[in-house]
Amino acid sequence: MKMIEIIPAENIDIDEYRRSICFVSEDILSINEKDGKIVIGIADEGDELQIRQELLAIMKKYRQDTSINEYFFKSKNESTFYYDIFKDCGLIDFGNGQIGFDEKGKFIMEYFDSVFCGFAKRYGAMEKVYPVMLPIGPYSLTGYLKKSPQYSFFCSSIKDNLSALEETDESVKNSEVREIIKEPEFALSPSACFHTYIEYKNKELEKNTLVTFTQNVFRNEGRLNYFQKGRLCDYHVREIVMIGSQEYCVSVRDKIMDDTVNLLVELNLRGDISLASDSFVIPKMQMYRRLQHIDKSKYEMHLYTGINEKVSTASFNLHGKAFTDPFNICVRGEDTVTACIGFGLQRFVISFFSQFGYNEDHWPERIKLAYLEYQGKK
Repeated sequence: MKMIEIIPAENIDIDEYRRSICFVSEDILSINEKDGKIVIGIADEGDELQIRQELLAIMKKYRQDTSINEYFFKSKNESTFYYDIFKDCGLIDFGNGQIGFDEKGKFIMEYFDSVFCGFAKRYGAMEKVYPVMLPIGPYSLTGYLKKSPQYSFFCSSIKDNLSALEETDESVKNSEVREIIKEPEFALSPSACFHTYIEYKNKELEKNTLVTFTQNVFRNEGRLNYFQKGRLCDYHVREIVMIGSQEYCVSVRDKIMDDTVNLLVELNLRGDISLASDSFVIPKMQMYRRLQHIDKSKYEMHLYTGINEKVSTASFNLHGKAFTDPFNICVRGEDTVTACIGFGLQRFVISFFSQFGYNEDHWPERIKLAYLEYQGKK
């Protein structure tokens, strides 16, 4: 394996830049930081010069705008003790961004899901159930395949051919699956809200509309990025989607942000809610990060999992007409836009156990009592 070193330029968003590195080439085998440098392992057959040139070229697109930094909320909790969730908290690590929980983790996940569902229903939300697989045509309409194609997982079935069916097992063993599968018709959705726009496509709604549901979300975060705590490729989201006037969407989003702050304060969870932007690996899409900051269209909640470690656990997003135009959705008499809020349920469990541990005697009183009641019903 060959090694190359990259010295990051000033004002580079190191986290975003590092996250993009493994998407530059399949010949990139490792990424480490040492003495202020990014050290990258390259396969012996890889084109070292070409990869270095591409890495230096895309670095320029990841400049950090330090002039835009705004907190909606910042907790006063300055805890310096955190639990090791991989040793003490019943977390099941399947590798490559996939995790599971035992019974306590399942309880905490369902507890927070019910709380967030309650936030939505407080403002009149209808509960929904949607499928997991996303048709490719509507997926393209969302614009995600242009802005964030790296997240994509496509779903293929075996060709309608007896010979192909008989060869399936051997094709898997020989890494020749592509020879026997059809062109994909579906993808695994990288964002929970997309099925809502499919449901309401080409419809005129009578009034501002609010829906909520739990959805499985799948994201290819990059094969070398799953070392980060909470970086998952397969997780559940409690989603809340608003369709209506700009005033309505902003109002509901801000009210639920306030509800979320009140929850963090009540539970004494250490974290913050701050202005944010989506992660765009495609270099030419980096301009959208600054636009999101200027428009204040995205806030993220981060909860601490260590003294200097935190994970994004929720996002509060305004979309403008990004989905109402391509899906032809409108509310009668309104200039119709959309917004969504997503709470990452697995990350909430990770953060909760990191801060309060596995022993329910150390949990916030209301969650401890709810767990004891749950135990009593078993």
